[in-house]
Amino acid sequence: LQTPPTVKAARLFLCNDLLYNSCAEVQNASSYRTKLESKLADIVINLKATLDEIKTHTAREKFKSQVLGCLRAWREWNVYSLIISLNLTSYSLGARVKR
Repeated sequence: LQTPPTVKAARLFLCNDLLYNSCAEVQNASSYRTKLESKLADIVINLKATLDEIKTHTAREKFKSQVLGCLRAWREWNVYSLIISLNLTSYSLGARVKR
């Protein structure tokens, strides 16, 4: 079964919360950020594929706004380097991934 876009957006918001809290001055809080970083390119590529499958313009724009909003927040919080943040944004908009 395909995961509905609303569930994917909810999972992205959960990642967003984890990343926000990973900046807390608590022992090992940053480990969430480190573990998630290795998966981010795949996550964003999957989100782009989901975006491409959404049929209606309104639903597509809403999902795109949710994804880009999270990526923008991560960039503003300096969760990841600027290069990683910009690459993730590029992937979400359809740029090819170099591995």
